[in-house]
Amino acid sequence: MVGFAHGGSVARLPRIREAPLHSRNARRSCTCHKVDGDGSSDRAGRSPRADIQKERQHMRERIIMGVYRFGSWTNTRVHVPGLRQAMLAVAYALQSAVMCLLHAEVPLTASIGRNLRLPHGGHGVVIHSSSCIGDDVTIAHNVTLGAKDDGGGAPRIGDDAFLCTGAILIGPITIGEAAVVGAGAVVLQDVPPGALAVGVPARMVARDHHLCSPARGQALPCVDPVTNGPEQPRVG
Repeated sequence: MVGFAHGGSVARLPRIREAPLHSRNARRSCTCHKVDGDGSSDRAGRSPRADIQKERQHMRERIIMGVYRFGSWTNTRVHVPGLRQAMLAVAYALQSAVMCLLHAEVPLTASIGRNLRLPHGGHGVVIHSSSCIGDDVTIAHNVTLGAKDDGGGAPRIGDDAFLCTGAILIGPITIGEAAVVGAGAVVLQDVPPGALAVGVPARMVARDHHLCSPARGQALPCVDPVTNGPEQPRVG
């Protein structure tokens, strides 16, 4: 309490206690956010690092696919001799720069459909020069599409397929439409449409029981993801 004299009496004022330094620092570092009616929040003081990283990944994807599209278009559409050689030289130089700086190998001779998605900026992705990739395919980082030593062909990827992180696909195999290859799987045989292939070597974990029917002609055996044994027919 602090007092002072006024007309012979002493008035006492409450002492203002200063907050500890660590409390002030905590309040200073705390960011407020507004909660909308739908429950979402808008953090006013959020660090832009995550947004910058996301945009950087999108930019990497645009650069990789832009260089591929330019090289593929030059290789298939430009037929004027002198102009073709000059443009191919530029395309191969850009492809080498993408390999060195962005660590992605997408050769211009590969066949790639529309809207290929490369999460994490395609880091570590290696695609064989004779691979065939359909539309709306997603290829995560560190995925390899390669051929065997005898040069017997490269993988063919159907539309809407999803190749998870670290998957390796070797040889002239076919990945069906909307199929999923799990992280770290090594696929040496065909994967039927809509199936999930996991493990080393890859085995198929059916997402729907009808995918395990011999009439579908799948090459990989169906296994139960819980018991890791042959999947039993469903009752009912």
